[in-house]
Amino acid sequence: MSEESQKLGQYTLLAKVAQGGMAQVFKAKTVDPNGFERLVVIKRILPHISADPEYVEMLVDEAKIAVNFTHGNIAQIYDLGRVKDDYFIVMEYVDGKTFSQINKKLKLREKKIPLDILLYCTIETCRGLNYIHNKKGTDGKPMGVVHRDISPQNIILSYAGQIKIIDFGVAKARNKEGKTESGVLKGKFAYMSPEQSRSDVIDNRSDIFSMGTLLWESLTGERLFKKKTNQETVKAIQKGKYINAASIRPDTPKELDKIIRKALQKNPKHRYQDADDMALDLEKLLFVINPDFKPVYAAEFVYRLFGPEDDEKDLPDHLFVKEKTPVTRLNTAQIALKKPCVPQEELTVKDVFDAYLTPITKIKKTVRANLRLMWLFGFFVFLFVCGAIYFYLFSVAAKASISFEGLKKEMSIFINDLETKPPDSGIFALKSESQYNIRVSQKGYQDFVAHVFLKPFEHQIIKPKFNILALETGMLTIKTVPPGATVYLNNIKWKEITPVVIKNFEPDKPYKIGLFLEKYSFFTKEITFEKGKPLVLEHKFVKNTAYISVTSNPIGADVYINGAFAGKTPYQNNNVVPDQALNINVKNQGYRQQEKKVQLKNGEEMTVNFELEKN
Repeated sequence: MSEESQKLGQYTLLAKVAQGGMAQVFKAKTVDPNGFERLVVIKRILPHISADPEYVEMLVDEAKIAVNFTHGNIAQIYDLGRVKDDYFIVMEYVDGKTFSQINKKLKLREKKIPLDILLYCTIETCRGLNYIHNKKGTDGKPMGVVHRDISPQNIILSYAGQIKIIDFGVAKARNKEGKTESGVLKGKFAYMSPEQSRSDVIDNRSDIFSMGTLLWESLTGERLFKKKTNQETVKAIQKGKYINAASIRPDTPKELDKIIRKALQKNPKHRYQDADDMALDLEKLLFVINPDFKPVYAAEFVYRLFGPEDDEKDLPDHLFVKEKTPVTRLNTAQIALKKPCVPQEELTVKDVFDAYLTPITKIKKTVRANLRLMWLFGFFVFLFVCGAIYFYLFSVAAKASISFEGLKKEMSIFINDLETKPPDSGIFALKSESQYNIRVSQKGYQDFVAHVFLKPFEHQIIKPKFNILALETGMLTIKTVPPGATVYLNNIKWKEITPVVIKNFEPDKPYKIGLFLEKYSFFTKEITFEKGKPLVLEHKFVKNTAYISVTSNPIGADVYINGAFAGKTPYQNNNVVPDQALNINVKNQGYRQQEKKVQLKNGEEMTVNFELEKN
């Protein structure tokens, strides 16, 4: 990221966190006039679609909905900004990990999330959803907000032990439902409710179904409805068939399976009708499992799972460990008498006399008792040593191992379908008397697969052999007039500009190609490759240089173009699509609303002025 591109208005972009089909997400900072720095998160529309009013309206809708929320379990919205043609939202920076990251880390370590931690996180998420669903607008009426995208990627557990709900990009309030496209699914397929997957009208109970899916998957470490294709996933959701979590994770309480079953009912009438009701049932179960649970346990869990952040690595370890309970020291007489701890000055003469002048008979009994204890202790030490020797000989020493010959950095290793990084020694320690499926992947080649059965103390060296996939994969050549266009592959920016050759496309799979060149119309096309057949895409750009300027007297009025908020006067846009009808509305508090309709030709420059009249 260049120095120039690091600045976005008053914000400095530090690192790109994620990118989707519509927007990029950055970690950023801002500095106030007193020099105080604050970390924030910026969601920024991708440059090649920023001129599309529909995407701008979606970003504005997200900000308008989320700015109403002030709750401890919801990431706060700070600002909705625009710099030239860049539209962005400024949000609260949450220092933590998403449940998607937590689940992946646990699966890599072959561990399951502790029950009390999961219950606490689910309770806090339900509290945040309950606030969202019941939030009232400035008019005192319920907003009727449904998040529509409750998934592991949108739930964060912070290093302070707090749960935060993020990303209201596909959320809808009741007054926006009429603008939703018919038949268009929004949200992640695997976490949709049955009614959402059918594009039916939905309410808060749809988010409750998504919570049930998230809870089941986090509990078991498996996917619930996710299939190979989106169509198969939707069918699985609408069938609603699944197995109890206890059959995968035996320590799952029956009460928790009942809660999940109620949240995952196909008919919304049979589900929890309110997220707070689900939270209350989970809270009762948490009290039974761990009545002394505290949020700091969640903070310790995420810290121990991921370790310190970069800005915490120099802090002393004791800051991340619970303080030990101070030990009260007893004086000699109190130890001898085995009395409760009392201050030294409260001891009587009789206490001291009894403590130091114990009869000889009591001493003999104590010696005999100590001898019996020493014999018993020695016997247990003997058993422990024998057990340790047995464990070493038949568990540790009997372990088998494998290593790879000719391994390269670009190769990925999967042992029983779990991706594994090679240790520094290059030797993988495995259990003996076990069957292992070894798979090594390298881009552009067929996977190398081996089935290995290891005996105790055995070491095998595996030499992967690959067959090239050059004839099976697709190759695309892109040429443009003029050249130098930015290429987007499935909305992800490609590293090279046109003319360019891109290889290793999977056959029979659709790909979306986008071509962007400043001052020209954006071009998109969907392509599919046949085995062994290369494709050539040639495109001649059409200029798109229409320019419009909107002014008003007085200045500072809100400008709406075709119903979407565009900015404040004076407003300029040099990226207008030619021959497109523009309906321009100008609004300013205390003045009458005015409207004008214009249509620009290719290369035309137009200034539209409004003389506002007071009400």
